[in-house]
Amino acid sequence: MPKLTSITPGFYRIPLPQVLTDSTHGEIKAFELNTVRVRDADGAEGVGYTFTVGRNGAAIDAVLSREIVEIMQGEEADAIEALWHKAWWALHYGGRGGPTVLALSAFDRTAAVEQLTLEAISEPLGEAPEFLLKLGDARGIPALLQRLDSRDEFRRRFACRDLRIYTQQPFPCEARLPDDQRTANAARWRYWWQANERTFRVKERQAALDEAASVDVPAVSFQAGKTIAANERSRLSQ
Repeated sequence: MPKLTSITPGFYRIPLPQVLTDSTHGEIKAFELNTVRVRDADGAEGVGYTFTVGRNGAAIDAVLSREIVEIMQGEEADAIEALWHKAWWALHYGGRGGPTVLALSAFDRTAAVEQLTLEAISEPLGEAPEFLLKLGDARGIPALLQRLDSRDEFRRRFACRDLRIYTQQPFPCEARLPDDQRTANAARWRYWWQANERTFRVKERQAALDEAASVDVPAVSFQAGKTIAANERSRLSQ
C-alpha cells in the first residue's frame, strides 16, 4: 500500500461584505475555511475541508498543522479506518468536539461522520448530534427529538432551535410550554421524522444563513417559520 508523503493544511479567512450579528455568535465579520491536501507515494491526491462562521479556524488549523500531520505522516494511505482510530484516540484526551472533531472532519469527513453517529447514539445529550448536522448528516436529528423531552429547559430550547434551522420545518416548538403542549408538539415532530427520515437532507446552506441571522436562542427558521414568528409576536402583544 502507498504511504502518505504529504499532508498540507490550509487556513483561509474570507471577509464578509457586511458584518452579521446575532445573540449567540456576536459579530460575524468573516467565514473561515480549513482545508487539508493529502498526497501518497503513488501521486494520488485529495482535498478535505471544514468551515466556521468566523471563530476557531486558527484552533482547527493548529490541530491540523501540529497534530494531524505528525500523527498521519508516513502511514498507509489506504488504511482509512486504522488512520481514523489512530487520530481519534491520539486526540481523544483533548476533547471529542470543537476544533478536534472539525479538524478530523477536514482530514476524513466520512470517518468523522461515522464516529459522531456512534457518539450521538451513546451520548444523545452531548455535542455529537449538532456536529453531525453541521457536517450535513441527518443522523443527528433523533438525538434532538429526544432532547425535546428533557427536564432541562435549556436543552429543550437549543433542540427546538436546531430542529428548526436544520430541517426548515415550521412546526411549533417552544421550551416553556406546559408539559402536555410540549408533548403534543414533540409528537408532531416525531411523526414528521418518521415519514421523512429516509429521504430527508439537512438544509446546510439555509441553516448557516439562519445561524448567522438569528436574534435569539429559540430561533425560528427564517424561510419556513415566518408565520410562527408572526403568531408569537401577536400572542405576546395581547
